[in-house]
Amino acid sequence: MKKILTLAMMLTASIASYAQTTESSDTTAVDQSSTFLEGQQQLNFARQVYDRAVYVKNISSKISLGISGMGKDITIDGRLQMRRNQVIRITITPFGLMEVARLEFTPDYVLLIDRMHKEYVKADYADVPFIKAEGITFYTLQSLFWNELFQPGKEKLGDSDLSAFTVAKNDDGTSTLSYDADKMNYQWTADDNAFIKAADITYCKASAQQASVNVTYDRFTPLGVKQFPTQENVTFRSKALSSGSMSLNINMGSISTDSNWDAKTNVSDRYRQITPEEFLDRLGNL
Repeated sequence: MKKILTLAMMLTASIASYAQTTESSDTTAVDQSSTFLEGQQQLNFARQVYDRAVYVKNISSKISLGISGMGKDITIDGRLQMRRNQVIRITITPFGLMEVARLEFTPDYVLLIDRMHKEYVKADYADVPFIKAEGITFYTLQSLFWNELFQPGKEKLGDSDLSAFTVAKNDDGTSTLSYDADKMNYQWTADDNAFIKAADITYCKASAQQASVNVTYDRFTPLGVKQFPTQENVTFRSKALSSGSMSLNINMGSISTDSNWDAKTNVSDRYRQITPEEFLDRLGNL
């Protein structure tokens, strides 16, 4: 059990550190034979994809969390809680018994709590040069978790934003929506019903700093009048990771839209604050 708890903390620490320094993924190349849409057709399809976003404000579910990377491959219990524009929270609860770690993204900071050792890491997005320079915010992460089309630094998209996406119809019936911003490339794969099935984001400043994140979505289920994926697979790739890549498979149970939970985590005065580097160095020596 100790190994499982340790790996859970290593995962949350790695994701917290990684999400602050690299928010990107392998680009899915558009097939040479794809047909590019133009003008009103392109805007209409981008609208369809954007309008697939769910209306609810809260999403929470018990999850089965599959973790692959660092020479490990395990499945552990946890919970995912999201409140739109406020928080994305993953808690690690082995065997559903007790919370041992918490990873929380808010619009202003990333919080990682290690309850076993009564320590925590809290970092502002503005303190991370990559995020500050490239315009990556909480809302970028929120859109990935919520299965939404987005542009960096923007909470909502209007027609002028949606018309900036390049849309290509592929031979397999899917469509690829692409958007470039400086050193970032964003691509989404949508099916013929305009549901996003994959998101690929690549940061390619230099070969030594290349990083990527790929998210695939499956098992869509009704949520209000919309549909939401209850399986999300996230793969991080970066030379900053000792194993080169790490995968996170989130399998949700029944989804609740209940709002009866606190979006803000207050850290106990008994917990000691440490730096992300200090925490990762300690875990790396375990």
